[in-house]
Amino acid sequence: MTLPLRQVYEDMPSMLMIPAEMRHKRVEVILFPLDDVESAKSELAVDEFGWPVGLFDKLTKGWQGEPMERAAQDVYPSCADVKISVCGKSPTLY
Repeated sequence: MTLPLRQVYEDMPSMLMIPAEMRHKRVEVILFPLDDVESAKSELAVDEFGWPVGLFDKLTKGWQGEPMERAAQDVYPSCADVKISVCGKSPTLY
């Protein structure tokens, strides 16, 4: 049994890390402000999509080798062109 987790933040971050043992489980999340005073820290700058500015620059600096190149992609048939049969019969869709 996983014990409940309680965390008090003096300055609430923009994103919270969820402990691995609580991921993909049914949980209750309650965000309860402890005061009505605004944080003294300034707002985190975000881009036009709402992501923190510079986040992806930090995340993508992990590869230290030579630049990666994406190989040419094969052409695959569209779903409309694929014929599916089960034992020689068309499957029944529910």
